[in-house]
Amino acid sequence: MIGIDENTWLVYEGATTYGHGIWPSPVISKATLIEKEEDWKALPTSAYIYDAKCVFREDSYDPVTRVRRGRLYFWDGQSQPREWYVSQHPAIFNDVGAADTQGRFRKTLSTFVPIHDLASKLKKNSRLSLALGVADAMTLWRIVSIEKIAAGEDLVTLRGRSSLGTLPNLIDELIPVNGRQQVAAAIDRVTDAAYRESPTSLVDQCRNAAQVVLSHWLADQSGDPSVLAKDLGDVINALIEHLGNKRHAMIDAANLIRVLHPRGKANEQNRRGLRMPVEEDGELALHGLGFLLREIGWAEN
Repeated sequence: MIGIDENTWLVYEGATTYGHGIWPSPVISKATLIEKEEDWKALPTSAYIYDAKCVFREDSYDPVTRVRRGRLYFWDGQSQPREWYVSQHPAIFNDVGAADTQGRFRKTLSTFVPIHDLASKLKKNSRLSLALGVADAMTLWRIVSIEKIAAGEDLVTLRGRSSLGTLPNLIDELIPVNGRQQVAAAIDRVTDAAYRESPTSLVDQCRNAAQVVLSHWLADQSGDPSVLAKDLGDVINALIEHLGNKRHAMIDAANLIRVLHPRGKANEQNRRGLRMPVEEDGELALHGLGFLLREIGWAEN
């Protein structure tokens, strides 16, 4: 188990509340396990550690491969914070407070115990994700593997969501002035979803952005503003009529984004026998949107 001093942010560990300090001090983050769509609503809104239900202790991070390793701990429902008896922390030259006969100091620490059932959860759901941070400042990680270490804790290997950074940079001066703000807002929502939301939400935002982008491009090309009010399917039909036999790849990319959208709806899943969107589906929609932006010339190659 680990204990965190909220005054110094120093971290202690032990098999019980008799422990020792960890140095260098590890990075501790609030964590939310994403097993189903509803779990996104459980993201914490505050970074204060005392009310955390789950925390992640980072052991290593490779910024090149975006692989992170560490351990997960949870609040076991007991009073928080809790009394610990610890040896002097390596980061403190002279600790304060009375020490017992064995030289241990009494500390009041926010306490978390190891999570032991992650391996069984991963077997049931190979697409477990972990959100680190709080609702308005978080990163999303895929749980790749879990191994039991000698201390009896689960060492978790995480890989960063690979869809980030897929969208190309917009060339603002090439976007029609009357649509520039709406296009930028739609792309911003996609970028935000890529960082923070579920695959279903990411597909939804890609579909919305594809409609905004293609309708404004087509209205500018054809001189017909009525296309701006059309749904993506009708925009695609207008695009086919406008392009004729040319540029089928753009039409196919738009259609792919369109047909991915119903997979996030329970009624369509039941009616058509569709599976729920997974992370790779969200990435596919994101890549398709990026292709559309490059194809119409509104983004950098």
